Amino acid sequence: MEPDPKTPRSAADGLRALAQPVAAPLSRAAIFLVVTVKPGSENRAVVRSFCADLSAIIRAVEMRDLEAGLSCIMGVGSGAWDRLFGAPRPAMLHPFREIRGEKHTAVATPGDLLFHIRAKRMDLCFELETQIMTALGDAIAPALILHSEVYRTKAWYLPYVYGNLHARHEWESYRPLNVGETVRTRCTVIDRYFKRDREYVVNEALTFNSAGALISRARAHDWYLLYADEHPRQFARFDAAQREHVRAVVAEVSARPPSTWAGS
Repeated sequence: MEPDPKTPRSAADGLRALAQPVAAPLSRAAIFLVVTVKPGSENRAVVRSFCADLSAIIRAVEMRDLEAGLSCIMGVGSGAWDRLFGAPRPAMLHPFREIRGEKHTAVATPGDLLFHIRAKRMDLCFELETQIMTALGDAIAPALILHSEVYRTKAWYLPYVYGNLHARHEWESYRPLNVGETVRTRCTVIDRYFKRDREYVVNEALTFNSAGALISRARAHDWYLLYADEHPRQFARFDAAQREHVRAVVAEVSARPPSTWAGS
């Protein structure tokens, strides 16, 4: 780690320490924002400067509606504290450990900075989040940046036919994906069912981190119009060229080995 002077302000500098509003009343809207601090002394300097400016940023947004009860609590992770401020450390600060209960689990989420934003209005929460991210700029990165899967092969996916429909998508996130981490995705067709004269295919995509732990599960419910005898009403709307195309697709898909229905 390159030299990085840490000069935290204290009461000796003439500044009065104020407690964060941890016990603020329950609000109608809230946002949890977790970010990581990028390596480099210049990025750490930006974050330390931001800590001094956060209260002013909150006040600037709060003035738009003083009755909305806008508040923001900023937490610093154990590892980030050492890099940003050094000694002395808060007495009870330690890496968060996963807590498992009979029904629920509080996962240990990696991240350097946590912002808990609350207000009676969601638009104020969004505005404060935007101001925070703008002030931190390129010094930080979101701890979770998984948006969707990237497939090396589309062998599982049926070719385009007239009537394809993405009916429903489901996402479950279990762990954050850190910047620069390598992930692996496995896709499997887990179900096929009929609904309202339409056949649906359910593709499940599991994403794993470098340690093999599950990061997310995504399921896509897609409808494909394949068989004329099973979908007479839809098939009747096609002209001769479209019907011939559907028949060709059916023949091509039917000739595939079963193993090509799972990709990664």
